[in-house]
Amino acid sequence: MRQQSLNYFKNYHRARLEELKIFLETEAWEVCPVRSTFSVHQLREFRFINSAMSAKTISQEGNRSCFTQFSVDGNPFTPSDEIEEEVEEIIDHGGIEDTVSDDEHEEDNVKDDLKHAFVDEDEGKRPPLMQARVFRQRMRSSSSTRGPLLANTTLTVLRFFGHYMRMMNVLKPIAFDVLECLSQLFDYYLFGVYDFFVKDLEYLPDNTQLSSKLLTSLKRISESFIIASEEMTPMASHSTTDDQFKVTKPWVNSAVSLTDGNTLFGLSCRMVAVESLVHLAQQFENLLPYMECMIPESKMSFLRQFVSQTVQTAPELRKPAYHGIAIKALPCDQILQRMVTVKWDIRDIKSQHSSYVDSLVQEFVRYQGRLVAVEKSIKAPAEVPHMLWEGAVIAANRVFVEGFSLAKKCTNEGRALMQLDFQQYRTKVEKISGIRPLPYHQYVEDYIKAYYLSETDTEEWIRKHTEYSSKQLQSLVVTGVGSRITKRSRQRLLTVIEELEKRK
Repeated sequence: MRQQSLNYFKNYHRARLEELKIFLETEAWEVCPVRSTFSVHQLREFRFINSAMSAKTISQEGNRSCFTQFSVDGNPFTPSDEIEEEVEEIIDHGGIEDTVSDDEHEEDNVKDDLKHAFVDEDEGKRPPLMQARVFRQRMRSSSSTRGPLLANTTLTVLRFFGHYMRMMNVLKPIAFDVLECLSQLFDYYLFGVYDFFVKDLEYLPDNTQLSSKLLTSLKRISESFIIASEEMTPMASHSTTDDQFKVTKPWVNSAVSLTDGNTLFGLSCRMVAVESLVHLAQQFENLLPYMECMIPESKMSFLRQFVSQTVQTAPELRKPAYHGIAIKALPCDQILQRMVTVKWDIRDIKSQHSSYVDSLVQEFVRYQGRLVAVEKSIKAPAEVPHMLWEGAVIAANRVFVEGFSLAKKCTNEGRALMQLDFQQYRTKVEKISGIRPLPYHQYVEDYIKAYYLSETDTEEWIRKHTEYSSKQLQSLVVTGVGSRITKRSRQRLLTVIEELEKRK
């Protein structure tokens, strides 16, 4: 009977994965408006977990003979929405969350509704430098009153979780097998979000690299669970062994535009996808106590490793997603080309910053305007705008260092101009973004100051600051301390840089 149940469930699981693939490929990645109080326990698929029932009680109930439970509970493979017809109250109908008998809750909702009805008549008149504050305030207020950012597919996966956990509770002999398949649902959703919305973006070195744990998980999913292009078959999934099978790679809906700079390369869609994954990971962890009570102690290591290696690291996709948008939004190459034309070997102290700074600041103003436009269509969590600004600032800071390192010659007065340029940029962008101080500003300031170091201090500084490229360090030596020391000493410092590069 155990083997028959397992075979039946595996066929059921294949069908659910095929269904999930269809959902992913037809998903528009628009917000599914759930209430601010949304919880998986409100879904009918989780009604078997009574709110007053402890995880221990569930475990004890699951110890009954599975055949006894069939006679009491019916077919465990029957979707629970066919068993219970209770109405789900999870959708936010324009911010109005109606109840029938809870007057106090109704009064609170009226207050929230009035808040949502606020109309800003001065929005179009506000200068660009003031829009950042409004943008952040709206993000904070909306994230506290609206539900989590979920897509329709996210709700589908959560419902699948409920179905699978119900089977784990009823079919104890194959509970662990069901858990393994449940983890594959999370894997497939994680892979889809990464492949659709993160993989195409450029990473910022040292700041948005994924952890080794998440990279290992993505590699595991890609190699052991996803069918490679050369393995493609007409079937959505096929068995590779008796115990393991692969599924075809999902493809993003062609109606989802990720290349339009005016929409920040589909920022709203990327936001829904990434934030829905974050919420899915949170819900998975919330369900852990119940899962742990449904599987043998000897199998607990799999669940704990999966949570540590995959579930808890999934939110790391946020930074590369949002920072990557910032890199694409700012024309860094154009700014760099303008920096190359600046003469740094001047003899007089300048009181006026270079023109490329104004161009860069104007790009930040445009960036802010696009963020405000996206905010009108989607209400993001408070952390998101900070990461979007952080990515833009980091990208700009790297442009500064790269541009300064391209100087063939540089005097003390030229280095003072570099300081003036960066200070002007920093002052302006702090006003635009509302972030004070700008993150990673020392990355640029330290590079400028290193020009004045002695030979000994320069060598120590080079060994310590591995965040700069070898070309940037070589430029620092040649145009900095190298102009004040012997040729032999300069060559020694360049050799140190080469040795450090080999060790990376």
